[in-house]
Amino acid sequence: MYVGSLLSVGLMVGTLLGGSLSDWVARRWCILLTSPVTVVGWLAIALGSVPDAVWPIYLGRLLTGMGTGAQVSNTYPINND
Repeated sequence: MYVGSLLSVGLMVGTLLGGSLSDWVARRWCILLTSPVTVVGWLAIALGSVPDAVWPIYLGRLLTGMGTGAQVSNTYPINND
């Protein structure tokens, strides 16, 4: 039921965390550190395809949104420099 909106929530949280993380470890390392979060999110979505397993899909959408939000908030400024 909330599968679609969890990606948007993850994007908002990831963008806020990505900005702070990029100030702390620099943009490049922030992208490298948040990439595994996105991969784990996609793996959780893949595991959620098992019948009667809805929570991995919810967790996967949230993690994918957080990882993508942190990466997008850092790649846009890099491409505009």
